[in-house]
Amino acid sequence: MNDAIGGWYSEGLSGFYITLNSLKNDRICFEQDIGRFTHKLNDYCYGRLYKRRLKRLKMLGSIEQGSLNGILHTHLIVGHDADMKRSFYDVNAFTRKQWYQTLNLKNPYGNMVNVARLNELSSRISYTTKDTNYFMRSNNFNIVAF
Repeated sequence: MNDAIGGWYSEGLSGFYITLNSLKNDRICFEQDIGRFTHKLNDYCYGRLYKRRLKRLKMLGSIEQGSLNGILHTHLIVGHDADMKRSFYDVNAFTRKQWYQTLNLKNPYGNMVNVARLNELSSRISYTTKDTNYFMRSNNFNIVAF
């Protein structure tokens, strides 16, 4: 699976690994929240190029239910090319601000967001798609390419 998924991520791309946690277990609402967030992140990173539909971030993500607390969360592999001028620190700050706004939280609550540099693509894909066969059988897992 790792090789098949890795094909969409072309050479010359850089990126981020973003984990977003939900406060509720409504999968449909969570998917909508992720959609709004990814739209805002594309707009922030590419601006007019995104609005004109000339550029967008490459994203691959999964939604899963936490094994300890049962709360939904997503892992997003986000790739960008050299036209994206935002730094890791810019994207980290923007992601935190936008996700807390998406969840309607006035103050940061717990560990709702984690942003890391995308260093080891194959290990990130493996972690993002872990236990795929189990989760697909239990209808408890989605892999989504944006």
